[in-house]
Amino acid sequence: VNGTVRESVSSIGAVMQEVKLQVSKQHKTRIRIWTTTDNDLGHRIEFAHRIGVLNESQEILSRFTLSLDDDEDSTRLYTEDNGYERIVHDKMSKDDGVDPQDIGRNVYPAQESAWIESVRTNATVSVALERSHGIASLSRGTLDVMQHRRQVPYFGSGGPVVLDDADRIFTQTWIAVGDAASANRMRISNKIRLNNPPMLLFGPLSAAYAQPRCARTV
Repeated sequence: VNGTVRESVSSIGAVMQEVKLQVSKQHKTRIRIWTTTDNDLGHRIEFAHRIGVLNESQEILSRFTLSLDDDEDSTRLYTEDNGYERIVHDKMSKDDGVDPQDIGRNVYPAQESAWIESVRTNATVSVALERSHGIASLSRGTLDVMQHRRQVPYFGSGGPVVLDDADRIFTQTWIAVGDAASANRMRISNKIRLNNPPMLLFGPLSAAYAQPRCARTV
């Protein structure tokens, strides 16, 4: 987290470890790790964000960096369209007439997951998403997730386009790190679990269970 953390709370337990960060008045982040032998649960890092009303022309992104040994930009960015089809994105450069920091030209939509992979070492960072997010790799070896944004209205085709998003949101991203095969397996498992959580349903008791019962002695 860049900048000054206003407040932090740590919880260490036998089952789960958690850190809560008050990043700003409008932004809280929770980081959670489970202590378990379950491969699907114990090898992921859970990030959750509570974000309030942003100032105009303000964006909040989460950035995850893949360590690279060589000096070349040898990473490849993937997003997932409609939760099924994977799409590879080549990083834009000034040689293409595009500024690599130009968010409008380097951010792509992803519905359920995205990942960045080192072409040379096969190391991979994958994220599972619980809603559609903008995904980018704005710097060398980074995976950037657009969590929330608020823009001023601009004039499009004949009239103003209003992007004044003043909603308060809660968003989650689950991270997996490893070689391409293991990170991809975790990515699929994480997005299924994140988007299909267990549900508790309650209903009236049937007549058979509503009657009082007496213990029977043998």
